[in-house]
Amino acid sequence: MIRVHTIDWTAAADGSVADIPIDELFLTGYGYSLHSMVTDPGAGATAPSDNYDITIEDVDGVDVLGGAGNNRDAANTERVMPLYGTTPHPCPINGALTVKIAGNIVNAATGKIKLYFVRMAAGY
Repeated sequence: MIRVHTIDWTAAADGSVADIPIDELFLTGYGYSLHSMVTDPGAGATAPSDNYDITIEDVDGVDVLGGAGNNRDAANTERVMPLYGTTPHPCPINGALTVKIAGNIVNAATGKIKLYFVRMAAGY
């Protein structure tokens, strides 16, 4: 089973973006892993500057993307998988998540994030 969670975000006048919580109820029943993330900087009139960063922190404060959300492109839609070291691999989710967007964001920049969650088979 795949669940897609879409986030539309807009930066404030100072270029900051408020943290975006993803309630654990979205992943009811648990057993989900974050399979991939798609970023679209062209979701609005003003794109962020090149190489902006996205982290997705779990309840332990760990970036479940393993750094794969760094250096997003300002012009192209991109897909990444979470990294374990340097190996792409789905990351098990153990509760609520917090999406953080930072670096190289400009006044009123917008973007879209799609998170693909996959229910993992027993014993995976």
